[in-house]
Amino acid sequence: MAQTHNEATNRQGDAGCGCDPANLVPDLTGTRSVPPFVATGVRMLSFPVAASLFKLTALCDRYLNAPDPASPDWRPLTSMVYVQVLQYDRLVSEPYAQFGFIRQNELLFQIPIISPFKATEPKVGFFSPYLVVDNPVSLTVGREVFGFAKTFGGFQITDSDISVTNWLTPTQDANAQLAEHPLLGQPAYARSTAFLTLDEKPDVTWPYGPIRRLFRKEDGRGTDVGDEEPPFELDEVAWRHLFDSSDMPIVFSEMATETLKQIDSTTVLAPAPEQAAYQARISATSRTTAIAGTGHVVSGPLTVHRYDPLDLVDSFGMQTFLGKVPVWHPYWIDLDFRIDDTTLLTCHC
Repeated sequence: MAQTHNEATNRQGDAGCGCDPANLVPDLTGTRSVPPFVATGVRMLSFPVAASLFKLTALCDRYLNAPDPASPDWRPLTSMVYVQVLQYDRLVSEPYAQFGFIRQNELLFQIPIISPFKATEPKVGFFSPYLVVDNPVSLTVGREVFGFAKTFGGFQITDSDISVTNWLTPTQDANAQLAEHPLLGQPAYARSTAFLTLDEKPDVTWPYGPIRRLFRKEDGRGTDVGDEEPPFELDEVAWRHLFDSSDMPIVFSEMATETLKQIDSTTVLAPAPEQAAYQARISATSRTTAIAGTGHVVSGPLTVHRYDPLDLVDSFGMQTFLGKVPVWHPYWIDLDFRIDDTTLLTCHC
């Protein structure tokens, strides 16, 4: 059994079984939805919250490192989780853009990750272990193409109020019924006036680069976006401090994503029920192509509802105060982006 697992892990998609990411995409009403995907008119609200570095590391091990021994050794870059609410005005599969587009709302919980940290050119990306969308096409394609753990929910978003619901069973009781339940609330936020507006591709030459400056709070030094290379000489503590304490909106020109596509946990690839099973490891790149504006958000704490099978507060180790989740330096960005360079790294089929 272990030998079968290792052989499958070491098999490359293009050289082994001949799989291609496009072959993992379902037909939707006769039209295929394949990358690259192009999103325009996106309004993003980002609410960074403090979490447990220990629990974030455990999530990376459980869902990224342990299931696939051939994967990089991913670790959280910071002790923050970025709770983000996005409104998409237009989202298309570029090869089939003539067939139309979709609109959607999305809630995601993002963990900045890095591997290996001490390398000359470490790989950095974001791991999103939990996402909610309100468009069934996006839900299906997101799960089938990239393995994103998307679920279906409802959104009520105004200029000052956010409410997100999710379909789940509220308890572990065998008689619990699947129904729509409150998941997240932000009842008092306001977007500031944009302090930066761009009408072209952001002039950021490395993926850590925020627009303007990120300051190292401990010594007052900063890093200009014009730098050709990121300051890899910064140690791990400095990087985490930089992310955790920054009050400037963080805008990435490029962002790596790496996910595991899930399959039936009873297969030979996951003999133990507690282990995450997967079909393939997929990588892609999200590229910011335009920024309409960015600024700060004035907000109160988040309400994150807790259920027996879905306790996000406990899973991430979010810090709470009087039952609420405090927010650190929230910000907004209006942008366009595309997801391309989709690569099948390993497969198990």
